Amino acid sequence: MTRHRTVTWLLLSCIIAHCYGQDAAQNRLTLDELKASVNRERNGDPGNLIYKAAQSGDRSFIPYIRTLLVDSRDKHLNPFLPEYKIEQELTGEAELALAKLGETDQLQRVYCEVWSDHPWKILDGLDHVRRVGGWFGIQALEQLFDSDERYNAGFEKYHQEFAHNDVQRLPPSKQVLVELPELVPNSPRQSPTVMQLYTIDVKEEESAWRDWIAEHRDPLSKLEPTGEGVDLSRDACPQPDSTKQEQVTLEDIKAGVERGDTIGAIRWAGQSHNKSFIPYLRSLLTQESKEKLEDRYSKERAREIVEAVNLALAKLGEKDRLQAIFCDAASNASYAQDEVLADLEYVGGWFSIRIIERWLDNEGNAKNSAQAGSVRETGGGESFVPSLAVKAAGVLPRIIPDSGPPCCPAEADEWRGWIDEHKYDLSKLEPTGADVDFSGKACKQSVHRQGVLNKGVTPVHATRRGQFQEVIRPRQ
Repeated sequence: MTRHRTVTWLLLSCIIAHCYGQDAAQNRLTLDELKASVNRERNGDPGNLIYKAAQSGDRSFIPYIRTLLVDSRDKHLNPFLPEYKIEQELTGEAELALAKLGETDQLQRVYCEVWSDHPWKILDGLDHVRRVGGWFGIQALEQLFDSDERYNAGFEKYHQEFAHNDVQRLPPSKQVLVELPELVPNSPRQSPTVMQLYTIDVKEEESAWRDWIAEHRDPLSKLEPTGEGVDLSRDACPQPDSTKQEQVTLEDIKAGVERGDTIGAIRWAGQSHNKSFIPYLRSLLTQESKEKLEDRYSKERAREIVEAVNLALAKLGEKDRLQAIFCDAASNASYAQDEVLADLEYVGGWFSIRIIERWLDNEGNAKNSAQAGSVRETGGGESFVPSLAVKAAGVLPRIIPDSGPPCCPAEADEWRGWIDEHKYDLSKLEPTGADVDFSGKACKQSVHRQGVLNKGVTPVHATRRGQFQEVIRPRQ
């Protein structure tokens, strides 16, 4: 009887193993399925299987996945087309998948992400390390215990990006405590809850984790990807050139306008600092172009596009556009202050700093004092409306690169002193507005968003407060 039962169990085991093996084989991702999922995504149906291929551990997928690494710029795709974004996303997924499959070059790239000096990039790198996992991920996370100081320094260095951004400053050391239990088999600790993160003794937890990893190094070091051949040192990760910008051609701008991402393309043209775009941008301000825009979109949309062109030309240093913005700012139209500030933030340079500095100088006028705002009655009670000087001081960190008073946003008097101290360097920031008449004499009309009556430029009244619209008409 015992022997009969043993044979029965053996038969059952074989049947289960056979069925399970068949089921696993049926569920195994094939190369054709992977290719089909990528093609579907390129046709607008998201949900590629690239990461699933990486999770399988099947290195036979590597040659095909590497074909997805060709950057969208190398394919000469227009950056304003949907295809550009799709190709960028596929490239990112391919990089991560290759890292998870143990490709040394991509593991090195992921490792170097966590050595950025920018907080957001550090967090992105941490997330990528988590997704790659293995002994490589465990080692990288252990090193991140020591990155809190670098992370916090990033908030100071890039303070203008965070002055008006409610970003959660959870240091990497605490995030490592959350992620390590997910990477380590039979983890000795659970991921702390949100509440526990506020009270946990990080140093004590770090010490316990380092001891445990050292004690279990032999089995952990066999977890794939192991990271063998990767240089896990800071010296292997040169800092990228943060000043390098993506090159955009006139053909890119034109194609963006034709495709329908008109305002995005125009704003990018202004931000390129490429003055060769000016003739094309001015061609969009002719009466003929304005009528075509109205036919294609609507009158309101066409006015928004014309405004974007005016601002792009101002950012590229065109005197008449800069003069119009100055006259708009000098009109003292209180209802337009926020919109003018938004324009100045986009245009930037010494030109915008000079105008904002004047608003900071309105300290003597109580209604514009950096300390004095106003209280407005609303349906829900009272709300405090900040003064112009306070709002102006809030815009400056986003205009002045990597600089400003140590406290941000700073008070108006701090900014005035800082600008005066650094005026020589600031005065070189483009657009400088060197040819703009800051006396107000050039502002002959009292209309908001007025134009400059020369060289065939005729002002057209705004249809909504705070937005100037102009078209260039040839002289009769």
